[in-house]
Formats: sequence, structure tokens, C-alpha cells
Amino acid sequence: MIDAFIKRWESSAASERANYQLFLTELCAVLEVEPPHPAGADDALNAYVFEKSVRFTFPSNVSPYFLAKEWEDARRTLPEDVFRQEYMAEFLEDSAGVFRGVDGCLIPGETLNVQRSTLKLSLGAISESYFQTWCS
Repeated sequence: MIDAFIKRWESSAASERANYQLFLTELCAVLEVEPPHPAGADDALNAYVFEKSVRFTFPSNVSPYFLAKEWEDARRTLPEDVFRQEYMAEFLEDSAGVFRGVDGCLIPGETLNVQRSTLKLSLGAISESYFQTWCS
């Protein structure tokens, strides 16, 4: 099994970054060890993954063009969670994004007449200009 692995990989001409995850996964199989786990949202559980998340925030007021008065006005007038998310660039666990509260907007018993369309596209088969024309 190790000989087949070596033979498979000795002729690889790709860069290290192009194949490293596949290489390590196959190496783990050859060595009969557990492969890396899928990365999760909790970095404390991401000790044995291919890539860990990188987090950084830049609040609006670090920009030299951002007015201090706007910061204070927003802090005073906006709900705390909105201010933290929109001005302090924090990802809030309980905000859940765009679709929060949608169920409350539904009218019981009302159904929508929805038509679904599917577009299958092979980008290798057409030119970019053709696709832009078709979408227009």
C-alpha cells in the first residue's frame, strides 16, 4: 500500500498548496491514522483540522474619514446589538442574520404561487461575453 502511495505522488507536478489536503488525507489512510476533522465554528474544537478560521474586526471609527460625531450619534440612537454589529464590526451569535423574524410576517393559510427556474451553466463551454449578453 505504501508503494502505491509513493508511486501515485512521486510524479505530482502541482504546488504544495494545490494538493496538500488530498496528500495528507491519503497519507493518513496509508498510515492508518485518523484524518483531520472538518473545521467547526468553535475554534476550541479545531485542534486537528486543515485550516482554522481567522477572525479580525475593524470598527468603523478606525477609519480616519469616519466622523466621531456619527459614532456617538449611532451609539446613542441605535439598539445596542445593531450598533455592535454595524459599527463595531462584531458578529453576534444571536443575530442570525437576514432572515430573523420572517415567520412573523407570514399570513396563516396564505400560499404563494411560486415558479422555479433552473439554469445549468458550464463556464468552460461559453465565453464570458456570451454569458453577460445572455443574462442581459
